[in-house]
Amino acid sequence: MAAITLNQGNGGIMDRAAYPNLFDLTFNEQRLIQDKVAKQGLRFVADKTTKYIDLKAGDVSSVLGLPNVSNDTEKIRFVTPVMGHSKAFTTVQRRSGIIITKTAVETQVISELVSMMRGLPATADRVVEYSIADLWNNGFATHTGADGSYIFAADHTHEDPRAGAWTNLGAASAFSTTAYSLAWQNLQNRTNEKGFVDPYEVDSVVYPVALHEAVLKVLGSPKVAENALNGINVFMGDAKPQKWNYLTSSTAWFVHGKRMGAGQDEEGMWLVWRVRPEYATISDSMNPELIYGKRLRMAMTVGCFDSKNWYGNAGA
Repeated sequence: MAAITLNQGNGGIMDRAAYPNLFDLTFNEQRLIQDKVAKQGLRFVADKTTKYIDLKAGDVSSVLGLPNVSNDTEKIRFVTPVMGHSKAFTTVQRRSGIIITKTAVETQVISELVSMMRGLPATADRVVEYSIADLWNNGFATHTGADGSYIFAADHTHEDPRAGAWTNLGAASAFSTTAYSLAWQNLQNRTNEKGFVDPYEVDSVVYPVALHEAVLKVLGSPKVAENALNGINVFMGDAKPQKWNYLTSSTAWFVHGKRMGAGQDEEGMWLVWRVRPEYATISDSMNPELIYGKRLRMAMTVGCFDSKNWYGNAGA
């Protein structure tokens, strides 16, 4: 899928010149194409609300070091939790409007002009979907988390530096049973901020349209797809296949994991709202022939705080 510019738009006013078919007496009917936005990315983000243009977020931990062997006569060793990483999320305001001329409304043969304005809310949904997907589309080399590393990287740092580094980046390889097994192991081998065992159970495999067949073969076959000896596929039904049409790479694939009891509010990818989509009636005081106007206003951003429950592979 080609990349989409998030600020693209077709400017202008809805008038007779723009839609001549609606004023042509030879037409008996016009079909209204309904705008339907495929909402696929919201399931992977935590929804946040702020009143600030810049939301600065940090994390603190309740994880403590292990208790020492200690007799009654010895001093108690005190332990302290760690303070984690921090990141600023800067919300961006977006606005757009749609308006019709009075003459166009008065003279239309087929009354569809007002119906055509109903697509304005879909533009808000669409920019959210493309913005969310951009974190994955450019997570190998552009977008970073609170630890300063790319979303999918081999040099992530734990909140406690003594716990060392961790990785959620796989060696570039096509999706296969072996590649999925390595992803599964990566999530199972995760450790927490102090380096203690903290596994993530695989929830789903997220992939572009081009990998649909490959993913379904691995997750849906009773036998190993790449094995001519009818080997048992231990990963059959292990994860839910999640096709994501907004992914721009035809080779990159991702695995999403969850900790036991974790809800969507614990997702490390954030959708931050300052102003959720709002609408107002508008007109032009200098031109009373511009009528039936609607304005959309929203302010939001997306970003990655952490990607601990994700594994990414650029594919091959």
